[in-house]
Amino acid sequence: SRPLRPFAEATIGFLGFGRIAQGVRARLAPFGFRFLAQDPFQEGRHEGVRFADLATLLAEADALSLHAPSTPETRG
Repeated sequence: SRPLRPFAEATIGFLGFGRIAQGVRARLAPFGFRFLAQDPFQEGRHEGVRFADLATLLAEADALSLHAPSTPETRG
């Protein structure tokens, strides 16, 4: 197992960045985390959040927070 990073060096990844994910980010922001998100409908609209493709999100995030709706496109 790898050691925990200091919060200021850790990246939280969001798969889907709608209203609930934005609320989670707001609650985590005071701890100094970096934020990375993948959401084609929210791209580039939020200060303090870097948007990336799915491969980059999965490669760079230390923790992943899933916020995708259950639709035919997202199932499986």
